[in-house]
Amino acid sequence: MKTMFRRAFRVFATLAFGAGWASVQAIPQHPMDPLEDFEIMTAADILQSAGAALPTAIFQSIDLREPGKDVVLNFHAGDPLTTRSATVYFRQNKKSYRSIVNLTAGTFTPPVLIPASDGQLGLTIAEVSTLGFAVETPVNRFWRDAGLATIGEGTSEIQREVIARRLLGER
Repeated sequence: MKTMFRRAFRVFATLAFGAGWASVQAIPQHPMDPLEDFEIMTAADILQSAGAALPTAIFQSIDLREPGKDVVLNFHAGDPLTTRSATVYFRQNKKSYRSIVNLTAGTFTPPVLIPASDGQLGLTIAEVSTLGFAVETPVNRFWRDAGLATIGEGTSEIQREVIARRLLGER
């Protein structure tokens, strides 16, 4: 919960105080820590700067590639992290690709085309709206922006804790 709170606070601070706040970055402390925002951006930059992903590529998912069980079991607090990797799913030219990016070494596996028979990545809101399937109305705008309201008001867990304290009469 502590990590989730730090992440929510960083997003809130970035929205409230501008992009200058983004230079304050948390450094992962454990091999299983989720990717930080700068690691996600680095994964996309590595692929784009090498020409493996076009500048117009849409990155659908950039997730931590979990290290082996032996790495996690032998890790002790304070040990340096050896390797951080990400699995990257992106779409370009109406085709979906997957690549593994080694964030530590700055290398990647060549993007592999995901066959249509394996299913395709979901469309983003931007893609749906450019295809003409979405019409901009107040209701659509509300549902699109609903996720931002949760971040601005605090995470659900924090809200539940505040409500529980009020109901129990604690301060």
